Amino acid sequence: MSIRFVVAAIFVILSRIANGAGDTTAYEWSAEISVQPALISSDEFDLESPSFRVSVKNTGTRTWHAASEHLSLSYHLRAATAEGSVKFDNGRFGLADLQPGQSDEVKVPVPHDLKTASGKFILAFDIVREDVAWFAARNPANRFPETVVNMRTSSLAELREKPALKPAKALAVGIDDIDLATSLAFFTLHKSPRAFRTPLGDLTALTAGATYPQSWIRDCATGVAAAYLVLGNSAARNCIVLHLLHQADDGSVNDWVDGDGNSDKNTVESDQESSLVVAAAEYVAVSADTSFLSSRINDVAVLDRLGLALDYVWAHRRDAETGLVLSGHTIDWGDVSIEESGRKAVYLGPQSPRVVGIYTNAMFSIAIRDYRRLLAIHGAEHQDRDARWADRLHLLGGNISKYLWNEAQGYFVMHRHVTPLNVPMDDTAMFVLGGNAVAIEAGIANNEQADQIIGNALRLQNQYHAATISGVLYPPFAEGVYRHPLVRRPFQYQNGGLWDWFGLRLVGAMFETDHAAAGCRSLAQIAAKVVRNKTFSEWDDLNGQAEGSRNYLGAAGEYIAAVQKLNSYVTQIRRRLPAYSAQALCAQSESARAGAPAK
Repeated sequence: MSIRFVVAAIFVILSRIANGAGDTTAYEWSAEISVQPALISSDEFDLESPSFRVSVKNTGTRTWHAASEHLSLSYHLRAATAEGSVKFDNGRFGLADLQPGQSDEVKVPVPHDLKTASGKFILAFDIVREDVAWFAARNPANRFPETVVNMRTSSLAELREKPALKPAKALAVGIDDIDLATSLAFFTLHKSPRAFRTPLGDLTALTAGATYPQSWIRDCATGVAAAYLVLGNSAARNCIVLHLLHQADDGSVNDWVDGDGNSDKNTVESDQESSLVVAAAEYVAVSADTSFLSSRINDVAVLDRLGLALDYVWAHRRDAETGLVLSGHTIDWGDVSIEESGRKAVYLGPQSPRVVGIYTNAMFSIAIRDYRRLLAIHGAEHQDRDARWADRLHLLGGNISKYLWNEAQGYFVMHRHVTPLNVPMDDTAMFVLGGNAVAIEAGIANNEQADQIIGNALRLQNQYHAATISGVLYPPFAEGVYRHPLVRRPFQYQNGGLWDWFGLRLVGAMFETDHAAAGCRSLAQIAAKVVRNKTFSEWDDLNGQAEGSRNYLGAAGEYIAAVQKLNSYVTQIRRRLPAYSAQALCAQSESARAGAPAK
């Protein structure tokens, strides 16, 4: 063998190693990707959710075990007019197990994070083996096509004229921001449903938001009435059916279900069962579909399943001393425990601190009240069951008032500690919006207490210069008290962010108490913020800047409910003053109360 041949062979080998071809896994992990269409034109208010159809073929030498080997389809995103990536890591899309030569087709929607952008964007598709490598980086033969998304901006005025959203005009109150936000709420509901795989076949049900493709029972409870108004029967009903299908034999209810039928429970919370009952009662109330209660899910009637859910909480999630419902040490209604910084933060451990909190117990009270209303539909058939739950509701209400009302501060405390925990702040001196708003809704707060709660919310909004009434915790926990990065800093996420799906519940309570003028102004502030952000966001910072998921179901559902209550209030006053309007109500001074509108 000549020296020239040896040198040439070494050069070829080194070249192949440098390009990844010398690694045998480079040949094992190979793929062919094709995408249709090559270009999608869209705007932020596209109702059809345009998607790419991506065909993936295994061209390697080994079978892909997608789940166990953590294989997903994804893409890198960059602007067409700029160098470098806009976002290297993006959403993952599940693949089927594929033998060599087999193909799978995946539907990939236009990225939600482009919805406020304009111009051309490149999606460079690739396959990732998590914590190992991207296919294109390991094998130069993996050269995959790029596609283009052409985004254009759109106005809310254009949105209002889309045929599918014109029914929103029936809720118009004559205030531009409020009416524009109503159209945006209808749009948000239209974007929520997706298909879920179940033993009954595919069900179309509600999802929580643009970055939450699962169906969450809490969001279902806050969005089901609006979903029935905007979308009709099936999406609202199926949201409940989906969670009933995953209910445990002991009555326990999970937080979420995904499109493939996976499900899980955040055990630091105790409101899943209550949310299921509230969602079912809301659905029956708006649809008059009482036959739903007799329908059977896994061979058990829906009404009986709702009873099992409440029985589970009563038997397994109560504190023996106070008689109140237990949960982990979270921020009010939150799902992040104080002692954990990672994924374990949503689960109760043997040593996790326990509390009895106002949100959890107020929600359970509403659920019992709603369940009794459902029992009443069947008349005398369930008298014994109704009497038992009436006694329990009375006991619960008394214990909430005894242990959780803070007379000196004029609001219900976030929680009382059941297990000892040294917290560097007095968490009984913190005002929590969610639990207090739900306490008014539950009828736990009397008129005087409701006045004090609403007064505190308005005062604290001014004190902290918050853009809206929706601040959920004043003062927030100091930095580092909660270890999880989502809530480690003040005014971040549940640690003092603005959350409309609870702020709007308080707004609704204002229309039903003696604070309608303040409610109108608070609603207008939220609407102005929503119009400015062009989305119902998961939460906002103190200035009203959108954070978290876009197209958030819970916020849009509660917004529609608040606008309905505003309309009902104005209609009621018009019986005495025919020229009365929402504009007059918003301009009314807080000293002029519901029975005496300003002239």
